Amino acid sequence: MWVPSVTNSNKPEVGAVFQKWEDVLNMYEAYAAKAGFDSRLSTIARTNSVITHRYIVCNKQGKPQPKNVDTMDTASRSSNKRNSNQKVTGCLACIRVRAVPGTTSFILYEFIEEHNHGLVSIENLDLSTRSRQLRFTDQKHIHQLNTTGSGPSIAHHVYDNP
Repeated sequence: MWVPSVTNSNKPEVGAVFQKWEDVLNMYEAYAAKAGFDSRLSTIARTNSVITHRYIVCNKQGKPQPKNVDTMDTASRSSNKRNSNQKVTGCLACIRVRAVPGTTSFILYEFIEEHNHGLVSIENLDLSTRSRQLRFTDQKHIHQLNTTGSGPSIAHHVYDNP
């Protein structure tokens, strides 16, 4: 088991109350960045279309799907992929919050800190899944370069090497 090496002031605290959902999300994303893992949204429970519970989990949460690929059979090669960039390990690290009835507030009622996989060091955090995503301003810049007729690959290359 891997436990993130993060100060107690940066860890989620069971019983903490957040005024808005965005506050919960920002808090856990900041914790995940300092701890060395990526997070993603998971379950949303509703009653009469009103959100009652929400979960944020480690991005490696999930059950690994077994892949039986016969690489010698040419017919199965085109339909079955062998490699995947996203690896799930069944990690149980998460936070669970529930809505406070009659308000827009959320209360954190469960925090599971232990991961079943290695964490990314701070020096290599730029290689995480979330860090590799383009921001909207970056996408807009590449799109503007693309409209000049240069194509998306050249536009992206020009963007990376100004």
